[in-house]
Amino acid sequence: MKKKEWNNKRFSVVSGGKDRIKPASFSLLKVTILVIAAAFFLFLLSHSFLWIRDFAVSRMIITEYIEVTSMQQGVYGDGLFIWDEEVVYSPRNGSFQTDFEQFQRARKDQTIGSIGDLEITSPKAGLIVFHKDGFEYLEAGLDNPEIIKAFEQQDYYTKETTASSGSGKPLFKVVDNFNSQLIVKMGKEKFESMQELSKVRVNLRSGSVNQMVVADIVDYTISGENALVHVKPHNVNENFFNERFAKVFFILDTVEGIKLPSHALIDHKGQEGVYVINRNKVEFRDVVIVDKDAEYVWVYGLDKNSEVIFNPKLVKDGQKIR
Repeated sequence: MKKKEWNNKRFSVVSGGKDRIKPASFSLLKVTILVIAAAFFLFLLSHSFLWIRDFAVSRMIITEYIEVTSMQQGVYGDGLFIWDEEVVYSPRNGSFQTDFEQFQRARKDQTIGSIGDLEITSPKAGLIVFHKDGFEYLEAGLDNPEIIKAFEQQDYYTKETTASSGSGKPLFKVVDNFNSQLIVKMGKEKFESMQELSKVRVNLRSGSVNQMVVADIVDYTISGENALVHVKPHNVNENFFNERFAKVFFILDTVEGIKLPSHALIDHKGQEGVYVINRNKVEFRDVVIVDKDAEYVWVYGLDKNSEVIFNPKLVKDGQKIR
């Protein structure tokens, strides 16, 4: 059958038949549609990724609503307790029997227990303590060379349980809790900030035992780079009578601030501050640092009850939190 050609190359007419479309490349319209479809797909893909990222981050970030707290400023030292104490030793062989408990108060000459038919009494009034550590002989005095030796033995100090059997063995000791003394060793430059004080608040800490008390500064001496300070704390908690050494913090001032972990701080365009969450969005807030130590910083400049992000490296300024 003979074909008749037309000027329009997209069509051909077959004699005695119908028009048909000739196979050709994609039209501009089709290309446009494909480009739009691809762009829309990429748009959905990118926004889906951002949504998934924001959702995941919202589950990973650690936040806390902050509040203003009091912050104490001062200087630290190592403390050595010197008690008014007396050790009672067994006068003969045999098992020591007692119903007294640790830190129970006794009167002078009160019966504490017995070895067979022999009663053992308290030589003085005070608290009954069932351990000794070898420092019971110490006397308060900054010129006492045994004080320096005691500080040098701090890392090797041990406590021995009393109530032993056998003649000459320690049974208990009696501690006068109304006569507590403390020798504190610190750097000379630290002591200079409190040199003119006669009374000061101190925080005592030994293991899990912690207490804030008022103390009188009795005397001090400076030797080389160190200062020894003799203080008399008031009303020491009975649990300290089971200790010999303590960390001592002399409180020289109290200010208000917001306590944050150091890793919550971040540098943003040369400014130090924190990230907060405001209406499901990460926002940077610059702060003023009042004080800091190895683990925490005290700042001000944040609104009350701001929700601070504690792991700021996971987010960026302006990011939405789903």
